[in-house]
Amino acid sequence: MAISSNTLFQFTKSIDTLEAILKAKGFWPRYCIEFGWKQEFAVPMCCFCDTPLAAIKPHMDFYGHYGIGMSKEWAIKKGISPVMYHIKESKMATNIRKIVNGIGKDDKETSYKQIALMKLYKGVNYRKDKNGDYQQKKDYLYYDEREWRYIPELENYKDLVVKVNDREEFERNRVVNLNAQTLNKLCTFSADDIKYLFVEDEIDTLLLCTTIDELNFTNIEKEQLKTKIIPYCLIKEDI
Repeated sequence: MAISSNTLFQFTKSIDTLEAILKAKGFWPRYCIEFGWKQEFAVPMCCFCDTPLAAIKPHMDFYGHYGIGMSKEWAIKKGISPVMYHIKESKMATNIRKIVNGIGKDDKETSYKQIALMKLYKGVNYRKDKNGDYQQKKDYLYYDEREWRYIPELENYKDLVVKVNDREEFERNRVVNLNAQTLNKLCTFSADDIKYLFVEDEIDTLLLCTTIDELNFTNIEKEQLKTKIIPYCLIKEDI
């Protein structure tokens, strides 16, 4: 089995999110907290994983059974890049912490852009449950995600990395205003760039087909998109 894929995947727990991506013809780069660093920080991003379809089930089980698979050729044209993983105890990670601590003081644009593509090899992962509360997962191997990341070009490069001193306060107040600034920075695509669409079950397949009929694509593109839908039950049983 290949280690890398010719497709980059993004998954979500909601069919509404998947439909919103299709209607917008683009991914909205939102601020996400980078957990595990001594000084946590947030970066506006769209994240994808570079995992073969045959090995995608564990990733879907963690992030959600709805998703979209985009061609890697599209990703490269859009400037989407693999993140740089670092061991927390490494010399490089020590340098990264120094740069993060200097945010707001260091005016070097390259420092901000480098930090925006940094990721810990392994650390604590927090995922929100149905109630919106964070659930902690220790010793999470981020490296297994083989993450690629889209970072938007912002008017002020200093907004690429935002310190997070209080996680709850950031999620409750600051992130709303920050995300509003990136709404016009969509990572756009065409129908031909889509290789797969993922839903929970056959009922969702019918719902997504109805949504596709309402999209601003040609009739041929709509019919082609419908053929790319894969229910999670097939992946669970046969792939």
